Amino acid sequence: SDLYFFYTSSIKEIPIFSNLLAVFGMLLKTEYEQDILVSQNDKQRDIYIKFKGLTERLSLHYADNISMEEAANYVGYSKFHFARLFKEYSGMTYYDYQTSLKIKAVVEMLSETDLQISEIALRCGFNNLTSLSRNFKKQYGCSPSTYRHKLRRKKDL
Repeated sequence: SDLYFFYTSSIKEIPIFSNLLAVFGMLLKTEYEQDILVSQNDKQRDIYIKFKGLTERLSLHYADNISMEEAANYVGYSKFHFARLFKEYSGMTYYDYQTSLKIKAVVEMLSETDLQISEIALRCGFNNLTSLSRNFKKQYGCSPSTYRHKLRRKKDL
């Protein structure tokens, strides 16, 4: 109400609207959604905390190709139990999740640098350009070079 009655002109609703947008932005954040979805069950909460820590670590070290065995050891489960729980937690397999993190980094580098695509592939943890191209095309429907070309055309407009 302070915001509404402070202004006497017709712009009095703009600060309210901006605050509402800020609230909606917070509600739509992935981390915030995941925090809300945490079950009250102690066992599920423990699993959530372990996997949240693991996914944060994977986000920081996406190029390191952390094996499923290493990830399973990190959270304290057998490889097979880990694979099942990880899919429940993230909605995708461990390797698909790792690949999605790498592709996200590739997209960022394509838009922010002029590095060669083969260099970007190596920096983002892909073993070769073919592997990057195959995975990138599966997710974006085009090659990394075509994607970069489209980005540059948008910037030029």
